[in-house]
Amino acid sequence: MEEFIEKLSIDFHNHSKYSYDGELSLEDFLNNDKIDVFAITDHNNFKFHEIYSNGEVLYKIKNKYFITGEEIMTSDAGEVIGLFIKQKIEPFMTFEETIKEIKRQDGIVYLPHPYDFYRKGKPKLKIVLKYIDEIDMIEVFNAKYFTELEVRMSFKLAKKI
Repeated sequence: MEEFIEKLSIDFHNHSKYSYDGELSLEDFLNNDKIDVFAITDHNNFKFHEIYSNGEVLYKIKNKYFITGEEIMTSDAGEVIGLFIKQKIEPFMTFEETIKEIKRQDGIVYLPHPYDFYRKGKPKLKIVLKYIDEIDMIEVFNAKYFTELEVRMSFKLAKKI
């Protein structure tokens, strides 16, 4: 029998203990009572999915669903996320090459934190905007944003796609 979910909460940008800036284990995700679906997007790392996904791009463990993903550092334009990807994407390719690899894997190109004023891996919009038609999603809110202006600017950019 198919599950019916009236409301579904999804978080598209999460880092597990396999990311240099993450601490969360599988149990931490499973014990979260607020989110139903997590995209695990570790930095330049696909180990969480290699362990748990059994080759699926959307998979369920106990009461939670997981989307495969990776936050990939490019050589020329900062970070970009690939969602629903089948395997690890190597970092430090160009932004264009990284997008092509995400699409080759039938993934979704997700631009994280486009207007983060303080982050080292923030996207270089001069390059990113050349490929705006190839971007499927843009993150509007990021917990590390310090100002409302970052959210408003990200929202304005997201309306362009």
